[in-house]
Amino acid sequence: MKFTLTILHKYSKLVLSHCKFGGIFLAKTVVVTGGVSGIARAIALRFARGGVSVVLNYQTQDPEELCDEIMALGASCMPFMADVNDAEQAEALINMTKEVFGSVDYFVNFGSNIDTVKCAVAVMKEQQYGAIVNVSDAAGLADFTKAMAKELGKDGITVNAVVPGFIETALKNWPEEVADLVYFVANCKYMTAQAITIDGGQG
Repeated sequence: MKFTLTILHKYSKLVLSHCKFGGIFLAKTVVVTGGVSGIARAIALRFARGGVSVVLNYQTQDPEELCDEIMALGASCMPFMADVNDAEQAEALINMTKEVFGSVDYFVNFGSNIDTVKCAVAVMKEQQYGAIVNVSDAAGLADFTKAMAKELGKDGITVNAVVPGFIETALKNWPEEVADLVYFVANCKYMTAQAITIDGGQG
């Protein structure tokens, strides 16, 4: 392995004991790429408040504080350090999520991490369900999202995009509003192939 699962050892037993009851996993699971601050942090906390187990993908920032916040909300949290632009590491992230939690119900994809999306899709196809939300203002995101949605609809997988405009994360409630939208879109069973802009009218 070219990478390490730092901090995971501290939380691994807590993860397994916190989300299991009688051998049955009680919560759905979301994988959130994009680090542990700003909008990604708000999204992780929003899913945790919804009773969803959270897998945090990060590279350099310390995830410990956010993991503690998530677990204080009654949800499970597994931090996983990986560069999701590396195919091997992306695959390890998704495989570990499935191994620990049993499923990948939601995948929140920051930027255009194609390798990670492919790995998440493979698991969701086996499950015959799942929701992918791309979060980015990158050019071509809408077309990418629509193409994925068209391809994966037959497998019970929805694919949508949330497009934040210029958002200063220090402004009150901005990250939380984006997170609320991502959570809503991820849980809409009949919404797919949509790209929704949220920019406060400043786009």
